[in-house]
Amino acid sequence: MNEVKKIYVPIPQPEVYYGIRVDKETKLEFENNFVKQRLENLVLYTEQNIEKETYKTHVNTELYLTEGDLLLLEEDARGYFKPSEVKFGSIDEAIKEMEFIKEQISKVKE
Repeated sequence: MNEVKKIYVPIPQPEVYYGIRVDKETKLEFENNFVKQRLENLVLYTEQNIEKETYKTHVNTELYLTEGDLLLLEEDARGYFKPSEVKFGSIDEAIKEMEFIKEQISKVKE
């Protein structure tokens, strides 16, 4: 059996979030059952209380941001967070990126 190499790319996940780009003037507050947050002076202060069957923990975090950083909002759980593992952008930016990838793949000789 001949093995044929093919090109594979990550398939985008259908997860969408509200988000904001921060600057030094950005201020916000957010709270749900799991997290309490405030953002001021480019610092996101997060207080989390996690209570499971086998443990309880209380975590205070200070996330130091720079102007232009993107914060996404997960309203039901962790609140505002800075994406780190996946690049995020608008749907138009995602389409443009996928079109670029498709063009590059068409140049590959199999």
